Amino acid sequence: IASLWSGLVPSLLLCTNPSIHFTVFDTLKSSILQRKSAAASRSAEGAKGDEPRLSMGEAFFIGLLAKFAATIATYPLIRAKVMLMCNGKGTSIQREESNIEERYNFRRGDTTLNFGGRVYDKNAGSG
Repeated sequence: IASLWSGLVPSLLLCTNPSIHFTVFDTLKSSILQRKSAAASRSAEGAKGDEPRLSMGEAFFIGLLAKFAATIATYPLIRAKVMLMCNGKGTSIQREESNIEERYNFRRGDTTLNFGGRVYDKNAGSG
């Protein structure tokens, strides 16, 4: 019955992608809005009392940066999870990664973090 729960930890860790995305987005958004507010208070526009807002372009660019940061942070875990799942027979992914056991010293029942650490150790110098 323990094998039913074997993928729980990697799946829960992958749930951090949206939280990283929204945290980075909100941090960048508040920083830009503070700068706009400070600039508006120094100019004549500050007298209107309107709160500064993001333009569509600014929101798009901030979203792009936030998603980039979240993907960079979680991609190694996604890759390790997919490589661990490739131990079935006959899949196209397995044919592509046919020598995974030899290359990364894969052991059945390996955890995602242990496997990811070995992949990192093997590829750390290759860029």
